[in-house]
Amino acid sequence: MKIFFRTSGGEKKGWGNIYRIITLYKFFEKKIKTKPILIFEGNTKVRDFIKKHSIEYVHLKSKISISKELKVLAKLGKPEILIIEMLNLNKIKQLAYSKYAKKTVIFDDILDRSYHCDILISCQKQKIFHKKFDKTNVKKFINDYKYFPLKENIKKYLTNKKIINKEVKKICISLGGSQYYKAY
Repeated sequence: MKIFFRTSGGEKKGWGNIYRIITLYKFFEKKIKTKPILIFEGNTKVRDFIKKHSIEYVHLKSKISISKELKVLAKLGKPEILIIEMLNLNKIKQLAYSKYAKKTVIFDDILDRSYHCDILISCQKQKIFHKKFDKTNVKKFINDYKYFPLKENIKKYLTNKKIINKEVKKICISLGGSQYYKAY
């Protein structure tokens, strides 16, 4: 089974997509007999980071047009599944990816656009959606925290019983570094 991953990151786009896609890549690599392929846009720091993980990859030019990207993808053959997590995934790219792959899966936690895919996964449990959110052209929508891809070294803490210090009144956890306020 051919599984491809598509993402972008580094520079101004942050590293969250890269880390999550690598986590998914490693999960699928264990589950199937062939190595998936990671297709990404990013600078040389991202490329070097991906190389360290012994991942089969295709490094695309930054801001590549969809027509040029499809020519690169055609050389790889048609995957059974294309898993995508990237900022600003517009309708044109979604439709092109849907034609290219047998099944498309999009991970997106912002949900600020119209989606065109087989499966859309939001790794947050959204109750209130962005006004531009439209899942009319999505075959299956999954909206739950349990689908958030976590690295193995973090998962081990989910099952351990911990003693909580009741004297602690407040905890601040900060993730990411983007301007997500624009999306909500």
